[in-house]
Amino acid sequence: MVEVHSAKEESIHFTRNSGTGFLYREKGLFVTARHVLFPQAAEGEVGPVWIRLTFSNTEKKPFWRRAVLLKEDRRRDLALLRIDNPEGLPAPLQPFAGSRVEAFGRGVRVPSHPAGGQLVVAQGTLLGLVDEPGGNDPSAPMLLCSAPVSAGSSGAPVLDLAGKVLGVAIAVAQVPPNALPEGIKNRGEVGILRALPQDF
Repeated sequence: MVEVHSAKEESIHFTRNSGTGFLYREKGLFVTARHVLFPQAAEGEVGPVWIRLTFSNTEKKPFWRRAVLLKEDRRRDLALLRIDNPEGLPAPLQPFAGSRVEAFGRGVRVPSHPAGGQLVVAQGTLLGLVDEPGGNDPSAPMLLCSAPVSAGSSGAPVLDLAGKVLGVAIAVAQVPPNALPEGIKNRGEVGILRALPQDF
């Protein structure tokens, strides 16, 4: 997992935002929530950024890498980047290959760096779809999971128990406890994730 600090220059003094992200599909490709990197920028107005990477599964010290934006989707809150010089980066995560509907009710894990802290792995259940204004997005639906997420978790992968990526954590929602499935008790707070479209 990767703790993310984005900046316009290679210096922590220029940091604009922080969150979590992950290497995805192939070496050098990097996914996070768009608002982690570009909270105010309009779509299409973003240039290269520097990302400060902290890898939780290695003993490497944090280091900066320049990354170029390949795709962004403000509505879906997703960003795909390619990191310059991927030498030394860990193996990327791979997508979930089955039907997401089949995954409803199954266990999930959300490894992230809440509030810029140490790695925390939240556990929960994939609950179902979120009804979006204007209709659901069939290629990249919003989903609910009972794993608790918080500030700094944005951009984290939501993984099935085999370690495959079901989606990207993008927000926290308040849901009345009586609206949650039986057996789910988390004070009405649920994580909202965006499933990754196939072109990401």
